[in-house]
Amino acid sequence: MELVSVIIPIYNVEKYLKRCLDSIKEQEYSDIEVILVDDGSLDSSGKICDEYAVGDDRFVVIHKNNGGLSDARNVGMKKASGKYIFFLDADDWVSKDCIKKLYQYLKEKELDIVAGGISISYSDGRCEQYTEYGDTVYSCKDALYDMGTKKKICVMSCNKLYKRSLLDDIYFPVGKINEDEFVTYKIILRANRIGFLDSNTYFYYQREKSISNSAKMFLKTDALEAFEERIITYKKNNYFDLIETTEYARLMYIYNAMKCEDLNYRQKKKIYENAFDNKFLKYNYSYLGLKKRLLALYRVLYIKFVYKMLERKN
Repeated sequence: MELVSVIIPIYNVEKYLKRCLDSIKEQEYSDIEVILVDDGSLDSSGKICDEYAVGDDRFVVIHKNNGGLSDARNVGMKKASGKYIFFLDADDWVSKDCIKKLYQYLKEKELDIVAGGISISYSDGRCEQYTEYGDTVYSCKDALYDMGTKKKICVMSCNKLYKRSLLDDIYFPVGKINEDEFVTYKIILRANRIGFLDSNTYFYYQREKSISNSAKMFLKTDALEAFEERIITYKKNNYFDLIETTEYARLMYIYNAMKCEDLNYRQKKKIYENAFDNKFLKYNYSYLGLKKRLLALYRVLYIKFVYKMLERKN
């Protein structure tokens, strides 16, 4: 077996942390190092990390001043000594056979990256499938195409096992939210073969007050910056047919911002004016089926309708 480094950034998650750490401690694949990066937690999270490291030398604890999720992941990567990297967020958890299944599939198919299925768990007890079904092996370009359309190879950096060499000189952007939008596509661009394993190995917990569920995500507009950066990169690589998938992601971002009840009309108007232009009307999203194309058109019209209403209120 080969060493897998599991990197877990931790900040004020005492309520969920033991569930996460137990899921890693009980892995059927034993050749792992677990790097716990306590990012200046103000609750008992740091103490819990230390408790897990006692008597289990696979656990390595780093206590640091708060620098945010990206900074914590970067610190973890610098410490990692494994041939493979796996990211796990501290309020999520994985199946007991997660690392074993991903590693075996990666070796069997001679992959550079393998992603496992994701199940979303909500605070009210609901649970739903996030990724689509079916084992698949992709080329670099096909994986990027899938990332923008089918949600097997999603943009989420967690749920994937990476060859460590792919991450050399790639870091998560400190101070940004939507950090995965800046990074995942860059890692995939370095890979030759990417696989998706149809098995729910990663369980994503959707907290009501998590960053991804907050109006702050829209107000900072970091995702819009990431989309623009991705489009520029695709142009440099002559991946022009991937630009539409990124434009669709941008469309969905603005659509969700317009629907966000935590934003007032001035905030929504600012987001619209920073990001929306007539280019959206030029894309026919030909990669989508008829139903989804009609849905995309509906969302464009909805965004424009909301903006007209905002203008009247201003």
